[in-house]
Amino acid sequence: MRESVIYQDILQEGLQEGWNKGWQKGQQEGWQKGHMEGELRVITRIFQQKFGPLDDELQEQLHQLTLAQLEELIEHMFAFQEISEVKLWLQSKRNT
Repeated sequence: MRESVIYQDILQEGLQEGWNKGWQKGQQEGWQKGHMEGELRVITRIFQQKFGPLDDELQEQLHQLTLAQLEELIEHMFAFQEISEVKLWLQSKRNT
């Protein structure tokens, strides 16, 4: 059975399909991770310019946000007047 041409063709098709799906998934995950890191870098730099150095706890909380939460934070970040407002916003995201 394993020596048959049909078996070998099916095996090759399966391997190729699996490789293609794996490559596409890897590309998507890589894009998402890079996108998140870029947004996080921008958020951090803006907050540091606005509020000074960020403590480790705040930085850790920022790193735990999802991509959707980072995008939401970008929409709100210029409204924050004090770092305590940022911390309250982050706390509200942990509770949802």
